[in-house]
Amino acid sequence: MPQSNDNTTPPSSPKASSTNGTNGHSGSAAPAPDLPIIRLDELPAIDIETR
Repeated sequence: MPQSNDNTTPPSSPKASSTNGTNGHSGSAAPAPDLPIIRLDELPAIDIETR
């Protein structure tokens, strides 16, 4: 439980909690926030290197 709160920011916290309670699968909520964060970091890095 503590990890979910740390990974998801305060605004996202309520969303993750709702999903966990309804679906009951914490896995679905975990990958969602992690994927966008990694992509954002990789996107700018690739653009700068290519250019």
